[in-house]
Amino acid sequence: MHKHYEMIMAKAKNTELTELYASGTDKWVKWVGSKKTIFFTEEDNYFLCHPKHTEACLHWLNGGKVVVMASKFNSSYVLGANDGHKWDPEHIFMFENVEFTIEVKKREKWIIYRTDGSIVGPFDKKPENITGSGPFDKKPENITGSGQIIRIEVV
Repeated sequence: MHKHYEMIMAKAKNTELTELYASGTDKWVKWVGSKKTIFFTEEDNYFLCHPKHTEACLHWLNGGKVVVMASKFNSSYVLGANDGHKWDPEHIFMFENVEFTIEVKKREKWIIYRTDGSIVGPFDKKPENITGSGPFDKKPENITGSGQIIRIEVV
């Protein structure tokens, strides 16, 4: 029996399902072939999902987190990154009546809001002050005068 027999049968029953695949340790991507073509190799990894969940499913397969909102139960929970990525016909990404929100990973950055209204940065490390001490070997050339150091979050 083919390694992906269950997925082949599910795709044959519903050609609208989105086929995602990863070859070896590559990133998961969407299959761009025809919806009417069913193509699965034994060597690659595959995952099927409902077409409206493609973006969230790819994000999750590639290590991201998604928030699952089950309106039927008026509840939500975070679906963390899954190392196994085991697909089955009852997987949450197969259901149309479930909504997903991608949980974006934010990073901390720092900017300096100067008294003249201009902004300097962003910086990966918090400047201890704007006179050049801290993570800078010397005062950056574009910092003059005084200002306020502000922490921001970026995607």
